[in-house]
Amino acid sequence: MKKGFIISLCLFVLMLPTAMSGQQPNVVIEEMTEHVRLIPDKSGTALKEIKHSTQYTFRANRSADKALAMAYYDDNISIDKASGGTVRYKPLIGNVFFSDSKACLVEASLAKKGAKAKVSFKRTFNKPEFLGKLLVYQTYDIERAVLKFEIPDCLADRYRLVPRNMPDSMFTVAEVREGNKLTVIYTITGLKKPKAFGDAPSINATAPQILLLGHFPDVNGLYRYLHAFIPEDDPGAQTVADKAREITSGCATDAEKINAISDFVHSTIRYIAVEHGEFGHRPDIASEVLRKRFGDCKGSAMLTRDMLRAAGFDARLVWIGTREIGIDWTEAPNISSGNHMITAVVLPSDSIIYLDGTARYSLPENPPAGIAGRQTIIEDTAESCIIGRVPSTRPEQNTRTERLTMTLSGDIISVEGTRSYTGAFNRSIRSLADEIAPGLRQEFYERIFCSSMPCSRSEKVDCTVNGDTTALSGTATIAGATKEAGTTIYVDMSIATRIGMLEFDTIDRNSDGELDYPATIRCIVTLNVPEGMTPGDLPAGYDIENDWLTGSVKSNADEDGRSITRSLTVTVKNPIVPLDMMKEYNDDLSRLIKACSSYIALKKL
Repeated sequence: MKKGFIISLCLFVLMLPTAMSGQQPNVVIEEMTEHVRLIPDKSGTALKEIKHSTQYTFRANRSADKALAMAYYDDNISIDKASGGTVRYKPLIGNVFFSDSKACLVEASLAKKGAKAKVSFKRTFNKPEFLGKLLVYQTYDIERAVLKFEIPDCLADRYRLVPRNMPDSMFTVAEVREGNKLTVIYTITGLKKPKAFGDAPSINATAPQILLLGHFPDVNGLYRYLHAFIPEDDPGAQTVADKAREITSGCATDAEKINAISDFVHSTIRYIAVEHGEFGHRPDIASEVLRKRFGDCKGSAMLTRDMLRAAGFDARLVWIGTREIGIDWTEAPNISSGNHMITAVVLPSDSIIYLDGTARYSLPENPPAGIAGRQTIIEDTAESCIIGRVPSTRPEQNTRTERLTMTLSGDIISVEGTRSYTGAFNRSIRSLADEIAPGLRQEFYERIFCSSMPCSRSEKVDCTVNGDTTALSGTATIAGATKEAGTTIYVDMSIATRIGMLEFDTIDRNSDGELDYPATIRCIVTLNVPEGMTPGDLPAGYDIENDWLTGSVKSNADEDGRSITRSLTVTVKNPIVPLDMMKEYNDDLSRLIKACSSYIALKKL
């Protein structure tokens, strides 16, 4: 989708090297002032454009340095002026086929300790709906931020400002009346730059921001704007219909037909985005996507919809904001509240199936984590939409299960068993495999099979795929997994490594944590007791339960003492862990990992 869907208004300051952890940063923003002016048209009844200016005052705290500021623009947002240092303009391409997204960069010199530099940008939003929110986000510390919104009286009944992710203690607000306009001023002090944590929620969802509401009267007004970009006619519609009949000809049920069409789009349409002008909103026609065999999310959604319609289903386009956006359409009916398009099938029972044309290996009943639980705008009439919500993912839909049998011979352990993956785990494994040359995939599967067994080496691994499950079955050997002390041998059954990746790094952290998705992890390892030996005292079991995880580890010996089984089950119930609860979360997890790490004792007879 169009970059403005995600960014809407962004003056990002890019990060330069900073001081060591715990020291005051060398470069800070002493003051940042953002000024947003709503300019009415001649009639005074509508918004013509938005003027936006930003000024930064940078300061070097310890030594000479440079500060780098960036302003985003495109065909609908112009850079009117940039000053304060060396100015450069460059495209922002990313992983797209063509984009009108560009960056204006200003590099300012700070000649010595205590030096200051002012950098400023002036922009015009020629399509004012592209400014839907003002993110208070920089990668420098901000000592003081002043956000000014100038609203003329003739637009006051239409537009309003809503702070988000901004508790009352974070800011002050003042109103200044001048002639026929009102300026609302938000002042924030002491903003620390976000630390770079890959397991933190999206900045777009969590950063302090001011929503500018009123571009659209309500969700239906926004829907009418978006729906106007949908092509009404497709000259190649018959080609699409013929392909739909071809790929569903052997299907016996409606579910099989839906899955066949979804699988066809996933397997044949390569994702390449086009973000330029109105094409950031206008989907390509289905027949062109089918002909070219590539398209963005909008094109894949159009092809999926039109093929399903040709097969007799009530299929519709769906606008959605992924969890990277983190806001509902009904809370903020702006284009900045969405960044993705998918397809819905409305069944006769009025139940809805959601299909994401860009998420290969996803099943309708188990949506990708990025859209699970997100609110949707579903195509209906030309005037009004249907508001829905993608079902949330349950932990039992995303499972990683290991069932291994270990046999001890000297200090070598032979392992035989299976690692199986469903849901999001399955999608991850299969997507990673797709990125690897076919001749190297066997090595990839062997690495995955051995990944939770330190010092192991695979001997034989087979991969099988059945529906939503990928299974790796094989054998391996582990060297150095035993320790001997007198008549006792201690065996490491290696189950703690399965859950270490759930722990959060808390050093210098100032953000919440986000696990990938709700999930269930199971590990069942059976150790065959060698002849001439008997189980010693087994490690005690241990359980944890908090708002985010439940976990349990147990050890049991069979009645005749010929085998010992250790089992571990962890359920991720809630993937979002607040910063102020992260220590409690990590402490619980650490205790479970410690309990999992206990060796099994075998006594010589």
